[in-house]
Amino acid sequence: ELESVAEKSNEVLFTRHIRVLRLELTAWLADAEGKHDSSITLMTKAAELEASTPKHPVTPAPTLPAYELLGDVLLEQGRASEACNAYDRSLEGNALRFNSLLGAARASKAIDSLQRAAIFYRQLIDISSSNSKREALDEARRFLIDAQTK
Repeated sequence: ELESVAEKSNEVLFTRHIRVLRLELTAWLADAEGKHDSSITLMTKAAELEASTPKHPVTPAPTLPAYELLGDVLLEQGRASEACNAYDRSLEGNALRFNSLLGAARASKAIDSLQRAAIFYRQLIDISSSNSKREALDEARRFLIDAQTK
């Protein structure tokens, strides 16, 4: 309903943003219902639409980039190689984004691309406060320590 109101008001960009959010939500619902192929199709559509939507210079980036969400759903479904590609796309438009770096590290680790995982884990630590208590940073530190001892 909000999407159609925005469209009728000629709010083209707002309409596109709403459509992206609707597709993302529908994709997660499909995934929760076990409709994995459908969830990937929907999330891919959301990511492509978001990527093709012009961004006004003074507007913020998406709260949750669609390519990052695509990476999340792919990784959750055990499709780590494809998830790597999605996280790469997310990082192209949202450099050094914490959750995209974390997802890229985890996906890389899942496909045994350990050097690639180390790069992302290192970036994750580098962009974070040294006194941060985020569990993902402990994960990154453990990975890097283990990588040094091998």
